[in-house]
Amino acid sequence: MSSDMLKGLAPDVRSAFEALRRTYVDGLSQRLKEMEQAMSGEEWLALGSCAHRLRGSAAGYGFQTLSDLAKRLEEQSSAALGEGIGLAFVAIRDEIQSIQRTRGSH
Repeated sequence: MSSDMLKGLAPDVRSAFEALRRTYVDGLSQRLKEMEQAMSGEEWLALGSCAHRLRGSAAGYGFQTLSDLAKRLEEQSSAALGEGIGLAFVAIRDEIQSIQRTRGSH
């Protein structure tokens, strides 16, 4: 949900959504760990599945850049493109760290 859409919500709804977003951001570290485990085991199907879930959830919470990066990782994983997978993963890791710094998480 974009910040413009958030502004149009009633204050109590906006507050509830922001609380949900904070909880989501707090859970991103665990998602990253799951992807790291799949990568280290070269479990491309599991990695693609993690990326797919991240893609949808990130978009739903208004993190479009993260969603786009997860799409790229999902595509690279399904094709088992080793170097591309590593680059896509690093981009996701960096974006998650940026989101967490911006949101004051971790």
